[in-house]
Amino acid sequence: RRWKRTTEEMDKELHAFMCDNGAYPSDLQYKGFPKSVMISINEVIAHGIPDDREIQDGDLVNVDVTLYCDGFHADTARTWVCGEGDP
Repeated sequence: RRWKRTTEEMDKELHAFMCDNGAYPSDLQYKGFPKSVMISINEVIAHGIPDDREIQDGDLVNVDVTLYCDGFHADTARTWVCGEGDP
């Protein structure tokens, strides 16, 4: 199964969600980082830059979101296997 979703699309959706809810993506332009969130796929350990790569069945995906809201920075990350992973 193909997920038909790119990390760039995920970045845009998360950016809009943060801004629509009164927050700002802390990562955007921090030390030149070009995107609003960090999305790492498979062998990329951390700080992956979203791009036009489609997420594939079995990919290990980590999404790291850091935002600024009401005078505070908050950071969270989640990792999951998309679809069916190898046992």
